[in-house]
Amino acid sequence: MAPTRDPSRWLAVEQGDTRSPVLAGALSAILPGTGLGSFYAGSPSHGLRHLLITLGLAVGIGVSCDLKENGCDGGEAFGTVGGVLILANAVWSVFAAVGDANRFNRESAAPPRAP
Repeated sequence: MAPTRDPSRWLAVEQGDTRSPVLAGALSAILPGTGLGSFYAGSPSHGLRHLLITLGLAVGIGVSCDLKENGCDGGEAFGTVGGVLILANAVWSVFAAVGDANRFNRESAAPPRAP
């Protein structure tokens, strides 16, 4: 059996507390790629992952571009691919936040396990 995360270990959570999947998804959609919805839903590791992916791709695009007056010089391909990956990460972060909220609700509703 796979170990389950115990949200009460690092959040002030009582049994029966819930997180809204709609709000989690909306937070990630309003600020795409930031992982804000996952942070809200009790999964900071997922939130941090989405934030680092977005920042890493954005920095990579910036570094690959020459940033002259005529735009990217030779970095157009990476800029396009990076932009698509940023968009994919933003969409993924919405679905992940909703899943994180649902998981949080399942785990906080479950009675504590006996040691």
